[in-house]
Amino acid sequence: MHRFNERIIKERCMNDKLTINLSIGGYSFPVNIDRKDEELVRAAAKQVETRYNNFRAHFEVTPFQAMTMAAYQSAVNEFEGKTMNDTEPYSTRIKGLSELLEEYIQKTEQ
Repeated sequence: MHRFNERIIKERCMNDKLTINLSIGGYSFPVNIDRKDEELVRAAAKQVETRYNNFRAHFEVTPFQAMTMAAYQSAVNEFEGKTMNDTEPYSTRIKGLSELLEEYIQKTEQ
């Protein structure tokens, strides 16, 4: 019974909502997140802040333009990651090759 209660408490803590303050481009704002996502959310904000600062340091752009480019670069990276993880074309090709091998094996066994 004791272990069951510990598990329930742990699950509730992990499902708790948390409000954190993020600072990007000189703006600070509260964000409501799941407690379990805090590390991910903070890392994402840090990445956007770094990109923002790089654009401001290396190009003559307004804060708005730097933020827009940082957001754009983040979106491109996200889409690249999704494209790289798309294994459907390979799965389809492997399935087709497997079927060809099966047919060949069946013919040679006859």
